Amino acid sequence: MARGLLWGVCAFVAAGTTIAANLIGFAGTANTPVMNAKAKRGAAVFQQNCVSCHNKQPGDTTPFGPPNLHGIFSSKPLVTPPVSPAQATDIIKKGKAPMPAFGGILTDAQINDLIAYLKAQ
Repeated sequence: MARGLLWGVCAFVAAGTTIAANLIGFAGTANTPVMNAKAKRGAAVFQQNCVSCHNKQPGDTTPFGPPNLHGIFSSKPLVTPPVSPAQATDIIKKGKAPMPAFGGILTDAQINDLIAYLKAQ
């Protein structure tokens, strides 16, 4: 009898631990953007070409330096005035002082991937 009770308690604890681990695992991914292949390529373009200046963390509202691009296309962007994906594409290609133009550095496909990445932020 004691052996059966002990086994039942162990099974209950193991199930509870598994459920708790799964809940904790999902809690950390709630705010993680889901990125498709295009956005993942855009993340690489961002790391190679943009992060040296656009390196603010999500929620950083410091008025100094380049704009915070996290959530740039959200309903509450941190950039003023708000920028559309088409406007961002134009700025990336042509530059906007003091940001240099990247139209001669990045291909149209890379810029589209970069916009997809920014949309996922």
